[in-house]
Amino acid sequence: MYLDMLLDTGATNVVLPYLIARRLGLTIIGRDKVETAKGKMIVRKTRIPRIQIQRTHLMAENIEAWLDDSQLLGMSFISKFSITLDHGMKMTISR
Repeated sequence: MYLDMLLDTGATNVVLPYLIARRLGLTIIGRDKVETAKGKMIVRKTRIPRIQIQRTHLMAENIEAWLDDSQLLGMSFISKFSITLDHGMKMTISR
């Protein structure tokens, strides 16, 4: 399944809507108390077996994710890679 996601370095984890997680067959593995831009909340937690950025070789496995109404690629995915910013104009992500 292909999804449009926002790359969010301020998000601790990948975040997916519950309905998408259900369509992907993901299992709820617990709950976390979190503080987000929306305030304090309790979210359901899951693990995503594999995430790959379309048309790239950027792939990570066993990624923790929270279920909410956003679609964010947070630090649980981003931290698997090296990121370089060139004067704020260009971002390069590599292994």
